[in-house]
Amino acid sequence: MRSSSTRIIHQNLVDLDMDGLDVKLISLSDVNRDPTDLEAVVARNEGRALGLSAAYSPFGGLRLLAIADATTVVIVDFESDISGSDRHVSPPNDPAAGPFDYLRDLVLQRSTGYVYSFDMAPLALSLWQSHGLRICRSVDMQCAGSATSRAPLNTIKFAVGDTTRVFEDNIVRTFNDHIFRCVPSDPVNNQTTTPLAQRAWVTHYISQLGSMEGRFAEVPPINMTKFSDTVCSQSSMIIFLTAPFFFVTAASVFGEEFNRCLSARRAKAT
Repeated sequence: MRSSSTRIIHQNLVDLDMDGLDVKLISLSDVNRDPTDLEAVVARNEGRALGLSAAYSPFGGLRLLAIADATTVVIVDFESDISGSDRHVSPPNDPAAGPFDYLRDLVLQRSTGYVYSFDMAPLALSLWQSHGLRICRSVDMQCAGSATSRAPLNTIKFAVGDTTRVFEDNIVRTFNDHIFRCVPSDPVNNQTTTPLAQRAWVTHYISQLGSMEGRFAEVPPINMTKFSDTVCSQSSMIIFLTAPFFFVTAASVFGEEFNRCLSARRAKAT
C-alpha cells in the first residue's frame, strides 16, 4: 500500500504552447479510501470526453489505467494484474460499495460523456479479463482516423493535419511502451509512467479537435455491458492467447459494432 503521488510532466508528442500536466499515481486502495482526485477530473468533464490508456504486466494482464483531460492525468494502479484471491485491495469507505465501484461509476460506465482510447477493443477485453470490469460509452480512436492504417502515429497525424507539428519519434516510442514492470519506489521522480500518461493525454487532445467531431460521431461505441459473462470470458481468452494488443482478433467479439467500423474504414480507403 502507498499513498498517492503527484508530479508534473511536459508532453513531447505534439508541438503546443501549454503548461505541464499534473500526473497523479493512485492505488486502487487509495481511490476506495478517498476518490477525490478521480472525482475532480470526472466532475469538471461531465458530459465531455476523457482519454484512457493502459499499461500491462509482462504477462499481459492489465495493471495501470490512466484517465486524462486537458491538464491532469490520474493513473490508477490496480495493485495486481489479475483479479482473484491473491488481490489485497482495500474496500471502499462506503461499506455498501464494491472494490471497483468508484472506478466503474465515475469512468468506465459514466452516465454522460464518452471515454476514448487507442486500441479500445483490447483495453475493453483486458478490463474484463484481468478485473471483471465492463466498459461502455467507449470509442476506439483509430476508427476515426486514417482509413489505411491503425498506427497511432498515422491517426495522430491525420487528426492534427497540417496545423500542428508532431514529433514522430516520440510518438512511436510512447506507443511502443505498454509494459509496466514494477511500481517505482519514488513515483514523484520516476519517469516509468510518463509514456502511459502521455498516451492518455494525447487521446483526450485529439478527441477535442473540432475537425474530428464528425468522424467520432460515426464510430459505434463499444458497450461491454451488452455481452454475457461467457462471451466476455471466451473472447478475452482468445485475445490473451494470441495478441493482447491486436485489433483484428477483437473485431469478432464486438460483431456489428466493429463490422460497421471496418466497413466505414474500407469505404474511406476506396
